[in-house]
Order: sequence, then C-alpha cells, then structure tokens
Amino acid sequence: MDESLKLYKELMTRVSNNGNNTRVVLLFTKPDIMMRKLRSYIEFGRLFETETLTDLSRIVNDYHERDVLNTIISSYLNAINNIYGKIPEYHIIQSISELDISQLANVE
Repeated sequence: MDESLKLYKELMTRVSNNGNNTRVVLLFTKPDIMMRKLRSYIEFGRLFETETLTDLSRIVNDYHERDVLNTIISSYLNAINNIYGKIPEYHIIQSISELDISQLANVE
C-alpha cells in the first residue's frame, strides 16, 4: 500500500501543479482477495483509522474488513486533502465483476 499511496500522491501533485481540474477515479479491486486474507487472519500491518467514514458504517466488521477499508480509503483521501486542501466528492463502489469495472470508463 505504501508504494501505491506514494504513486498516487505523485500523480495528484502533477495534476494539481498543471492547474488541471481533472477528475481522478481511484479503483480498489479484488475485495474477494482482501476478504480471504482477513478471514485467514493475515495481519493488515497498519494502525486502523479511528474515525469511520459514514459511507462504510453499514459494512460488517467481523474480520476487520470495515477497519481495513476505512483505513485504506482514508489514507487516499488524506493524501488528496494535503495537496488540494479539501476532500473531493467521491463514490465507493464494491464489485468483483470485471464488466462492472470496465464500464466505469464509460461514465461521464
């Protein structure tokens, strides 16, 4: 995750420096793999974010799945907040369907 977050910060800084008002879509794929790892009690390796995003409050937390998702998404939102001084509008989509994910490219 550290490498991904570093790359994301670099990308967002470049977009910001260009004065570009580009919409950025950040996809987290393979939730099924994450769940399989969490059910096997593989350690996440990061401290959990203490404040849960409202959008995630309905997700069960039997294997810390809500804690992990909240921490990952919050890390990316905090990174963009540090660059732009605000958290942009965002949407959380959960899908393991390749068709669903590929159709996001056609959303305007």
